[in-house]
Amino acid sequence: TQCYAFVFTTSSPTQDGGAVLQQGGRLVLEGGCVIEDCSALGDGGAIACISTSEMSLHIEDTNITRCAADDDGGALSLDAVNAVIERVQISGCTARQGGGALVLSQTDELPPTLLARDVSVLECQSLDGDGGAFHMPAGTATILKTTFVDCRAERSGGAVSTAATVVMRDSHVVRCRSGTAAPAFRVFGGAFTLLQSSITASSGEWYGGLVESSNGALVTLTLVDITHDCAAPTSLGPFNIRAPAWLRGIQADVSGCDTFNSGNDALINGCNVEGACGDGATCSVVTFLGTPTIACACTGGSFSHPDSESEELAPYELGCLESIVAERAVHTLRTVYMPLNKNASVAEHIDAEILVELSGNDFATRQVYNWTAVASTLPDWASLPAETGLIDQDTGNPVVLLRLTAEGRPDGTHQATLRLILDLSERQRIDVPIRLVVLATPVAINTHFVDNIVEVAENSDCSVATAEPKILEVTASSEQATSVRFASCDLEDLLLQHSVPDSVDPRAFQASLVPLNSAETETASISLAYSGGGVYECAVYSQIPGEYELRLFLGDEPAGAPLPLTFTCPTSSDPPLVLLNGRCFCPEGYIPQDASTRVPSCESCPDSFSAFPGDTECTQFSPPPSPPPPTAPPPSPPPPSPPPPSLPPPPAAPLQVDTTNLLESLESIRSGNVAGQIVELRLSSGLFQLDALLGGFRRQLQSGEEQGPVPEGCENVAFCFDNTTTATEVRIVGEGAGTVITNGNSESRRGLQSSSVTSEVSSLLGVSANTPTLYLSGLTFTNRNG
Repeated sequence: TQCYAFVFTTSSPTQDGGAVLQQGGRLVLEGGCVIEDCSALGDGGAIACISTSEMSLHIEDTNITRCAADDDGGALSLDAVNAVIERVQISGCTARQGGGALVLSQTDELPPTLLARDVSVLECQSLDGDGGAFHMPAGTATILKTTFVDCRAERSGGAVSTAATVVMRDSHVVRCRSGTAAPAFRVFGGAFTLLQSSITASSGEWYGGLVESSNGALVTLTLVDITHDCAAPTSLGPFNIRAPAWLRGIQADVSGCDTFNSGNDALINGCNVEGACGDGATCSVVTFLGTPTIACACTGGSFSHPDSESEELAPYELGCLESIVAERAVHTLRTVYMPLNKNASVAEHIDAEILVELSGNDFATRQVYNWTAVASTLPDWASLPAETGLIDQDTGNPVVLLRLTAEGRPDGTHQATLRLILDLSERQRIDVPIRLVVLATPVAINTHFVDNIVEVAENSDCSVATAEPKILEVTASSEQATSVRFASCDLEDLLLQHSVPDSVDPRAFQASLVPLNSAETETASISLAYSGGGVYECAVYSQIPGEYELRLFLGDEPAGAPLPLTFTCPTSSDPPLVLLNGRCFCPEGYIPQDASTRVPSCESCPDSFSAFPGDTECTQFSPPPSPPPPTAPPPSPPPPSPPPPSLPPPPAAPLQVDTTNLLESLESIRSGNVAGQIVELRLSSGLFQLDALLGGFRRQLQSGEEQGPVPEGCENVAFCFDNTTTATEVRIVGEGAGTVITNGNSESRRGLQSSSVTSEVSSLLGVSANTPTLYLSGLTFTNRNG
């Protein structure tokens, strides 16, 4: 039913609802309705809403005057109804029981609700009960901008008596009275909240507490202005709080009062109780006459919540806001360092979460903010699955996902910076340090011997590692070992930065020196040392010359390619050692200081003594034989006679061969007819080898060319002479005296001390009965056939 501009006058039904009785449905009164001088024997002198089913009542722009009820609700009785009252004036109404103007009650399971806005209640009374204006024993009520003036209750609650859940804001109580106590508000249950309101010149006729609470009711008074005179009869104080209460932002003008609260001060909450102030507000205690009250404020740059009804009320209710700013960005996965493994088969990837910690709570000015991550600041090992995101009250602190990979990165720590742009209460930029730790495992096949470690280390790239085969000198001990380096590298041939074994990898590198073509037959272990930066050093040495391979192992697995090594007799020693039968010996004229060592230190023989390679003692030599006496002149020729037979030609002059062209000259002599001639081999300077043996002829040039069959015993020699060489005499001539061998049965030596001629015969110079005499000078040899 909708009534518009109706006038209800002088109506007196026998029961409820002096003008209107609503028992269901929806009733609307608007547009200037007037209800006056109506009465009911029951409830609701003007309107009674009584039903067992849900119904609604909407009254606006209406005046209700001089209505009366013999029970409750001099103007309105609201039971099981959802009521809205706006711009309504109720004046001069009375109820015998509670609620001179209105009663909000519940007789069935449906609780009533009330919204009263811009309502004026003037001179209404409860003649024998509570609540001179409103009596609300049940339900829920929101009362806004409502004024109670000159209302009276015979018992208590001159303005309002309530056990409902009530929120009253921007309302005022003026000159209201009660016959006993609580001339303004009596709260005997439920919860009563009074905000930004005032109580002025109200008094009780027994005792004068303006607000009284009991029965566990929760009372919250916020920003309430109180004017009270305790000198009025029997007034003990402005409050009589006997249930939990908040007194917040109270402004009191009291006089003649000995106490602020006549009830129990211990029930008044302080700043230490949760909910004292709104979120983000600062709480402080203000004491009135020994009673603590609370003051809330927005401090430290915070500001009132923009959705609050007023700036003053904000710190008590919705609270204070701070501009949203980013404090810092922290990694929430695996701490700040991001360790990624790179093993023998795969490089690890990971998604790291970066939490941006925000401070502030201003989601009222703007409901949504955003962030941007700048991908251009990242290296190739870091990427962003999402470069932007939203920040709202539900999501809270934003999380930026950062994808990291160990692929393409060498072992060690890598640093970068991620730039975040945050569009918050103000625009901010945060640079987030990123540290990636790659924990790589050495891969055996990617181990490299290396000569130029600087080139490898500059780019951590083992693929550029090169090592040439090495020629080394033999040494007497490991103290003179040569250092050979190799690099330990990962799956991608990148240089490692740590050694093994470690806490993760139990394998270790090992090195062996393997003989290939030398008098040594056993593989030798080589000591290793880690020199840092993924580089190891092998201490390599050998006492026996020849060809070797340096081989590496990682655990039981071969590591990298072997490195060829050639060990030679040292030429840098004084004197230089000579190679003979796969060993290093002291040269002619020297003997070893210690015959048991394979790489000897040499000392020279004294004067008139000499030694040959392999000798351990010096031997004294004899002077050369004297030349034969001159022969007697031939006798005078006989007198002429018949011509005698022809004489044989004189011996040919010695055929001279210089050692600078020795090989070619000897070959020419062997190929020609030199029977009956003297062959003279004239030594100048340099080193050469002459080896003669019966049973065949063979010449082997240094290039390895062979001519003719190789007789037994002539392997690897420069020359072999047999009995086909029929020169009447072979002379090998040098500086000083020589050595003479006759018929191969006797031997005499006269040494030649010469710095310009050094010759070596490493094996037998064979002779037989028809072998011509050999004159040897400056030549060393051994007689193998006696």
